[in-house]
Amino acid sequence: MVLRKITIENFLTQEVIFTKTIRGEFNCIVEPHQLEGGITLQINLFRDHPQIHEFIEKALEKKVLNKQHTKVRTGSGVLRLTFNDDKKMMINSANMTTIDITEYNFNPKDFAIKDFEKGKVAIFIDFTFDKEVDNLKAKQDVKELFMEVNEC
Repeated sequence: MVLRKITIENFLTQEVIFTKTIRGEFNCIVEPHQLEGGITLQINLFRDHPQIHEFIEKALEKKVLNKQHTKVRTGSGVLRLTFNDDKKMMINSANMTTIDITEYNFNPKDFAIKDFEKGKVAIFIDFTFDKEVDNLKAKQDVKELFMEVNEC
């Protein structure tokens, strides 16, 4: 899926918690994980490149990635995660949720890589709940969303 925008909002209050416009028109892949029995839900988005994990590892070593970090706390309520303003999914929440968003951008000024354009490389979204929450459906929904869009 070409990722153009990500929005996270509290579904009950309609409050926008986080929104980010993604430039570059890059295809993305997703790796969702539910950890610690449901305390943490990770949605990891990567640029669709055959060696993206190796690229990130080496680029971090060489310090050529810019990092942006956002941390938000939200109260109780169901969260809605939206991709590109039209692909929506619900995330079960608990009393308190901490959302950690880390973005990596490749924008070196003094060199270029022939087969890797400058721009967004990865976005890691970690939802940490104050108790165990079942988000297996959300994990499956995001995985299917990216698979269905990539098959078009």
